[in-house]
Amino acid sequence: KASGYEVYMSKKAKSRFKCVAKLKKSGKVKYTSKKLKKGTTYYFKVRAYVKNGSTTSYTKYSKTKNIKIK
Repeated sequence: KASGYEVYMSKKAKSRFKCVAKLKKSGKVKYTSKKLKKGTTYYFKVRAYVKNGSTTSYTKYSKTKNIKIK
């Protein structure tokens, strides 16, 4: 029953994650970027959030997933 998801990306496995997308649909999470460079490995993680009035609650981050652009 998530209100949405936040997608985080980094070029380092354990630090400097930046929120690159805030998806307001629940269900399958999909993020596409055309600005990624070939030969670079990127690291992603996701967390869900639930809005209840003026309060927003967040889940723990997902496990980090690495993707190498070919």
